Amino acid sequence: MGLLAGYPVAVAALFALGPPTPARALAGALLLAPAAIDGGLQALTSYRSTTARRLATGTLAGLGQLELLGGITAALLRALQG
Repeated sequence: MGLLAGYPVAVAALFALGPPTPARALAGALLLAPAAIDGGLQALTSYRSTTARRLATGTLAGLGQLELLGGITAALLRALQG
């Protein structure tokens, strides 16, 4: 659910900030960290996340996924164009 909430935020960021850049791809990669940490802790320890925390980390991860993908795609297209 959280990932799906992050996608419209990413589309809004695209309209607000313009085309993706490598710097935004890096920021997108960093936005994946909270979900990875939360999920990793749940897998490795007795820690259990709350619904609100999963929604928040998932929203950040959804935004991060699209920013990362957009930044990588933009960099590849620039490289192909020379």
